[in-house]
Order: sequence, then structure tokens, then C-alpha cells
Amino acid sequence: MKSLGLTWDSFSPEIDQVTVVGKSGRVRVVPLNHDVHNILDQWKDWLEKQGIAAQSKAPVFPNKKGKRMTSIKTAWNKLVKDAGLPPTGFHALRRTFGSKLISNGVKLPESS
Repeated sequence: MKSLGLTWDSFSPEIDQVTVVGKSGRVRVVPLNHDVHNILDQWKDWLEKQGIAAQSKAPVFPNKKGKRMTSIKTAWNKLVKDAGLPPTGFHALRRTFGSKLISNGVKLPESS
């Protein structure tokens, strides 16, 4: 999962875009809106209050020890269960989001 590999230096200084490197090495720059910027600022503040430094090479989504998280399966399954949802994989969010984009007129190459 690409998001687990993000480090704070993946984001522009203004946190208005993130650079993502795909499996094939393809580099994409993804624009971020103001809401995402605010959420990431709050997340960074929360991490620092937990004693986890959000330095340039630090993971954006660290584990409890501040290291790069390798899987969210346990946390995801607990979240789904606590929400009373039927068992589903995390990747379903991506498919649903993509479907919503396309149904709202976003062209396929722009949504991938």
C-alpha cells in the first residue's frame, strides 16, 4: 500500500501536493485540497504530542514505535467490525472512490 510508504518529504512544503512513486517507478504528483492539508497538519501535531517526530524522512503513518507501518490489516479489520460493517478489504475503498469519480464525470485516465 503506497500510503504506508509515504514520508513527510513526499509532500510539498505547503502540503498542497504529494509525490507518489508507483510500483513501476512511475512518479505522480497528486494535488491535495485545503481539507487534506488541514488534516495532515493536525495529524503531524498529534504525532508530535505522542513523541513521534514528523521529520522529513519519517513515515507519515508510523506504527506505535514511530517506524514505517507495514500493514493495516489488523486495524482495518477492527474498524470494520466496530462499525458493524460486513467484512471487506481496504482496497474496496479505492474501487468505490474510483467508481464515484467516474460516475461524476471524471475521465478514467485522470482517476487512476
